[in-house]
Amino acid sequence: MPDRQDHEPIFRFDAESDVERLEAAEEEARRRLAHPARGLLVLASIWWALIWWSLMFNVWLLYSGAAQRLPQPRGISKQSQIVFRASWSVVMLIVNSRILVGARRMRHLRKHRQALWACYLSLIPCFGPFYVLGIPFGIWGLTVLNDPRVEAAFQS
Repeated sequence: MPDRQDHEPIFRFDAESDVERLEAAEEEARRRLAHPARGLLVLASIWWALIWWSLMFNVWLLYSGAAQRLPQPRGISKQSQIVFRASWSVVMLIVNSRILVGARRMRHLRKHRQALWACYLSLIPCFGPFYVLGIPFGIWGLTVLNDPRVEAAFQS
């Protein structure tokens, strides 16, 4: 009677070792993304709060009448300047909200595209958190996110 080992398949599916490898790959991706995600979260959170405060201050200037007591600038009216600043604040709040959501998704290995968008948006100096301070974290995040092993961890 032939030995049983002669008839075993060469490749065996070992579910436990595959799960362990997958978990190790996810943990490695989380470790590599932790610092850029944390940097974007901290900067965008602080920036978001400051922009919100600025927006509220501009709205208060308009509705309280305090804008009338400010010195008249050259060219454009005081109200127009305040409306422009408030509008710009709304745009920056929206962009920084996207950065916050994307950085959270990056940290938890969810929605690779949103994580990429968070990094791309942080590279735009006039939108990104603290203007130029978000750029290094955006570059770092893009570098790690474009690694095929990290991208595969998002898909698992």
